[in-house]
Amino acid sequence: MLFNKASRVVGALATMFVLHGAASAASVGAGQFNLSGSVYVTNTSFLFGYFSTPTGSSADEKAGVVLPATGAFAGLTPGSVASISNLLTPSNPAPFGPGPVVPGSPFTLAPFVQLPIGINADLSGVNPLPISSAPACGDGSGFNAPGSVCQAAPGSPVTLEQGTSGVTAIVNLSGRAYFAGSTDYTPLTGKLSANFTEGPDNTISGLLADLATNGFIVTSYSANFSTTAAVPEPASMALLGASLFALGLLGKKKLVQ
Repeated sequence: MLFNKASRVVGALATMFVLHGAASAASVGAGQFNLSGSVYVTNTSFLFGYFSTPTGSSADEKAGVVLPATGAFAGLTPGSVASISNLLTPSNPAPFGPGPVVPGSPFTLAPFVQLPIGINADLSGVNPLPISSAPACGDGSGFNAPGSVCQAAPGSPVTLEQGTSGVTAIVNLSGRAYFAGSTDYTPLTGKLSANFTEGPDNTISGLLADLATNGFIVTSYSANFSTTAAVPEPASMALLGASLFALGLLGKKKLVQ
C-alpha cells in the first residue's frame, strides 16, 4: 500500500517535471548572430535597408545575416535575409511611423528583428534602450582627440568614440528573443556600430557638423546580438524541492515500518 502511494506521488511529480520541461524547451537558449546593412540616420530616426540604400522616404527594412551564427542561431546561413524594423519618434513625418521614441525612452517595438529561422527579437518588455553615461558631445570640438567618448546629443542612445583613423558610432541594445508565437523569452543584448573614416566625418566635430548641415547621414552598419542560457525558474526549484521532500518522507515512513 505504501509503495502504491509512493508511486503515485513520485509519478505526479515526474509528470509535473515533464510538462514544465516541455514548456521550458520552447525558450531560444544561448547563441549569437550578426547582421549588416545600411542605415539612414536623423535626429529622430534610424531607417534600415539592405537591398538598396535607405533614404528619408524609402527603406526596405531588411538586413543580411553575417557569420558566425552559433548556438540557437546556428541554422542561419550567410546571405539569408532578416527583417529589421525602423526606429522612429511618433512625430517623425516619414511614412514609416509612428514608432518608438528616439532618443531617450524605452523602445516598444516588437519585433525589432525577425530571423528566417522563426526566431524574433524585440527591444520591449525587458529594459529600455541603454543610454550612455558619457557626457554630451555638444559641437564635438572638445572630443576630437583619440580615445574621446561622448553622447551624440543629451539623452541620445548613440555613443561616439574617436579613434586614430575615424569615428565609431555605437548603439547598445537590450531586449528579448523568442520563437514566433511563443511567450517564453530569452534575454538578448546587442550592439549596432558604424565606422566613419572619410573626412569630414572622421572626427566627432566633423560628423556632427555634417548631420547638422544635411539633417541626415547614411552609412553601413554591423550589428551583433547574443542570448544567454536561461536561469532555472523559481517554479523549477520549487518542483525539485517538493520531489526531494516527498522522497524524504517516503524514506522516513519506510524506516518506521
